[in-house]
Parts: sequence; structure tokens; C-alpha cells
Amino acid sequence: PLSDVTRNLDYPEIVADAGRALTHLQPAEREVRAGKHFYVARTIPYRTVDDHIAGVVLTFTDITTMKDAEAAKARLAAIVESSSDAIVSKDLRGIVTSWNDGAKDIFGYTAAEMVGQPVARLIPADRQAEEVGILRKIGAGETIKSFETVRVRKDGTTEPISVTISPIKDAGGRIIGGSTIARDVSEAKNILAALLE
Repeated sequence: PLSDVTRNLDYPEIVADAGRALTHLQPAEREVRAGKHFYVARTIPYRTVDDHIAGVVLTFTDITTMKDAEAAKARLAAIVESSSDAIVSKDLRGIVTSWNDGAKDIFGYTAAEMVGQPVARLIPADRQAEEVGILRKIGAGETIKSFETVRVRKDGTTEPISVTISPIKDAGGRIIGGSTIARDVSEAKNILAALLE
């Protein structure tokens, strides 16, 4: 019986899908699960050479790897969004391509205000050459280890930060931009200053 197929498969609609394909010639496609594996199940009517419906063809395509990759990507996105550090990506021209809530908290700009804008708007006038060097190193595939610098907030005040920047590669391994993690170090500097007094 067709229902026996579902013994290890979470697909309670299998008999109904097969029935619709057989009687109404209505194909069905749905995502189903079997233990830790995911499949796309397709049910289509089977036609004989003399154009009679003789049954139903049921196919399963394993999409477990794709589902695992989607879950890993969702976990990473959740980590980035919930980080209190600024996590910002930019292309090789220095144009912001992503901006998390940590960046909003540190710099005062929302993602809508920064995505598509040059990251240079955060850099004080006397440090603009810093960004040129960063883009050159990222384009060459270098990771820029943590260093301290200053950035300008939306309200015009400056913020001492610690920055680490890594190249971002596309699926083919070509460098397409950089990922910046910036941490506000003003509190640590204030504590150090108080201790030295």
C-alpha cells in the first residue's frame, strides 16, 4: 500500500496527492522530511503510450544539503543581527552593503541610511587615507588584524573603536568586498584614564 511509504516519511498527504494526480490529473509538489533528511516530493500522473492514465509517478529529490546550508545561513544571520559589535560589509569601492543593529547603536545611522552609501562618511577628514589603504589590502586578499581608530557618529561626535576587517569572497573565490567588525572602546579608554589618574 502507498501509505506504507510514509512509515519513515513525514508525508501524511501522500495518498491524497496520489489520488488527485490519478483522478484529476493534478500534479503535486511539496517539501517532506524523513528523519534528518529533507526531500522535494513530486506526484504526477503516469500516461501510457496510448494516452491512458495508468498510475502515478512519485519522485523524491534529496535537498538535505541545501536545507542544512539554509539553516546555517539563518544561524549566522541571527548572530550578526544580535551582536552588540558593529558588523558591516562593503564592496571594493567602499560602498556599504550590509549594516547590523550593533552598527546602528555605535554609529547612530540605521541600515536604510547607510546601505548603498560610502563607508567613508564615518571616517574623519584627517583619516580618509586610512580607508584607501584598507580597500587596497582587502582587494589583495589580506585580513586586517585588530587596530584602534576613530570614526564619526551621525551626531558628529567621534567614537574610538577597535576594527578588524576580512575579505569577502564570492562562490568562485573572487574577492568582492570586506567585512568589518568594529567595537566601541570608549568605555575601556575611560576606565584606563581613570586608573592612570
